[in-house]
This record gives sequence, structure tokens and C-alpha cells, in this order.
Amino acid sequence: MVKDRPAAIALQQITYGVVLLSGVSLGLASVLTNLRVADVYGQQQLEKSSLGAGVTQRMSVVSATTTVCIGLGLTT
Repeated sequence: MVKDRPAAIALQQITYGVVLLSGVSLGLASVLTNLRVADVYGQQQLEKSSLGAGVTQRMSVVSATTTVCIGLGLTT
């Protein structure tokens, strides 16, 4: 393998590399899409229930705070 080149190019299998990259990209896109659909569906169900009146607002704050704390933890 030639140094400083991606493996697919070094092995002259560019098509194989493109297929792998496309597969990973499509898989990631489908996972993120399904997570968002589940999020919207769950939020609608919470808003319909009597317990979910303020839960969605609190969950947003907790989620944002958690994200900031993780980001700070990773950078320090």
C-alpha cells in the first residue's frame, strides 16, 4: 500500500471505496431520519397526555444542558 493514500485508492479499488462510503452515508441518514420521526411521534404523545404538559420544555432544557456539559468535558 502506498503511504499517505486511502486504502481504496492505493489498492486501485476506487469503486469499492465509493460503494462503502455510500453505504455508510445511507445507513447514517436512515438512522438519523428514524430517530427524528420517533422524536416527533413521542413529543406528540407526550403533549396529548396529562403528564406531558411541561415535560417537553424541561426535556429540551435538560438535553441542551447535557450537550453543553459533554462538549465542555470533551474540550477540557
